[in-house]
Amino acid sequence: MPNKSNKLLITSIISIFSLFTISLTSSLFISVPDDDLSFNMIGKATSSVNENIVTIYFVEKKYWHTGSPDTYIYCFNSETSAINSSFPGLPMEEVTYDASYDNGNGRKLRSYEFDTSLYDTMIFTRVNPSFVPGSHFDENDNYMYWGGKTENIPYNASYNLYATKDGGSLYSGMQVDWLVFNPDDWGL
Repeated sequence: MPNKSNKLLITSIISIFSLFTISLTSSLFISVPDDDLSFNMIGKATSSVNENIVTIYFVEKKYWHTGSPDTYIYCFNSETSAINSSFPGLPMEEVTYDASYDNGNGRKLRSYEFDTSLYDTMIFTRVNPSFVPGSHFDENDNYMYWGGKTENIPYNASYNLYATKDGGSLYSGMQVDWLVFNPDDWGL
């Protein structure tokens, strides 16, 4: 009897979409002779990074984080009027807190994924930690936006870390230092 071999080609494509698009293509050849089974796998993985998404960092110093506010970021495009959300913006992610900074006054580091293809300007805002998006007041009629905000900050690819300057007014557009994030400065 002749030796029969059946070949089966299985091809799968898996795509995961988030901040990155990752494609995985694999081919699996299975040879099934009369009394033997063998596998041969060939795989290829590719990824593409959305170069328009940059991580922006914000450092809250003592004047900013008194009262333990949340920090939001309001992003907009000065030409198209596109916004990331209604004011006061969207919450930033807390990365770490350094309690020993400035003789115990502390500093908090936050981050946000900023889309440079949509926005060209940002404002950091101080928000009541019990803020409910879509509402300007809590259950006791306390205003959710605590009035503190930075000046309008135009996006500049040379900088990705903004820190509140000591002193200044929280309520009239606090100025910030423009810096470059270094994870070693934070023990990250």
